[in-house]
Amino acid sequence: MAHKIIPLRPASNQTSALAHFDSLAIELLADGRAATLTAARIDAVLKQTCEDRSKLAAVLEDLEARLPTGTAQIDELNADLRAKFIEGITHIDLLIQAIEKWRPGN
Repeated sequence: MAHKIIPLRPASNQTSALAHFDSLAIELLADGRAATLTAARIDAVLKQTCEDRSKLAAVLEDLEARLPTGTAQIDELNADLRAKFIEGITHIDLLIQAIEKWRPGN
């Protein structure tokens, strides 16, 4: 019996994450902002990761600006959310450092 790899297709209105990164990479390559497709892909992943980190940081900033509500459950939930957001940003920062090490020339 022969084995085949069957690619999973996204829903009809979605593109896969890889297709998204490849389209970003092709733009970088076409614009001369990357020397190779591999370098362009790494830069595309790094760019998207940094953008996602910025969005997460903006939400964290909003959470930190909130005044206590006086309702213990809500205030506790906001504190837990802040802690999780800080933890998430820390993990993203580590991921960004790892991605940067993979960039050609580093």
